[in-house]
Amino acid sequence: TLQKSQQDLVHAERLATIGRMASTISHDLRHPLTAILAYAEFLSENNLDGNQRQDLYQEIRLSVDQMADLISSLLEISKAQEALRLEYGDVADALGRTLSSIQLHPEFKRMQITLGHEGSTQGWFDFRKLERAFLNLLQNACEAAPPLSGKIHVAARGVNNHVEVSVTDNGSGIPEAIRADIFQPFVTYGKDSGTGLGLAVVAKIVRDHGGDVKIKASGPTGTTFELILPVMPPTQVQPP
Repeated sequence: TLQKSQQDLVHAERLATIGRMASTISHDLRHPLTAILAYAEFLSENNLDGNQRQDLYQEIRLSVDQMADLISSLLEISKAQEALRLEYGDVADALGRTLSSIQLHPEFKRMQITLGHEGSTQGWFDFRKLERAFLNLLQNACEAAPPLSGKIHVAARGVNNHVEVSVTDNGSGIPEAIRADIFQPFVTYGKDSGTGLGLAVVAKIVRDHGGDVKIKASGPTGTTFELILPVMPPTQVQPP
């Protein structure tokens, strides 16, 4: 009887989780789908000039990209640990590429973003996945910081057999009540359009590398996230 009760409880929890996930996903997909429908109807009008049609096309493309990113994030966190495509390279270089990508966003152009580098930060990593994790962290930091006086500092430091990466913003901090769950899917704060998947994807990618991610500090003057990435993969492959 106890065993059946436990099985029923697990089944009920799974259904509840699926229900919450379906509700969140449908909400997050409905907005870009509505936008696509509206802009497509505008495009069907005959009195538009070339610039207006281009603007509408760009809005449709943005909505499609948002949907594709949501689907990619869901697929990432739903997978069990998978084989990484390891390459030998420098984490600091990957961070530099990510910073350049973030600074292309018009809404982040006024952000003061700096990068520090200390010690050897080279090793074997899946840089495609790592750069996605870095992008999610940096985008969160930029969205948390004040729009006109935002300051983001990113640091990479080689320590013994691992690389430490920290991302610090000068936002208002993360409420104590959600810090323990911040890396769980669908947990978000302070963003009207947030899906709550960004940090869950970060945690998944870092842990697939055998590392860890945590909130190092958070308060009214800002938040620091810290990633710990082992330099060597489990197979102990040596660089060429």
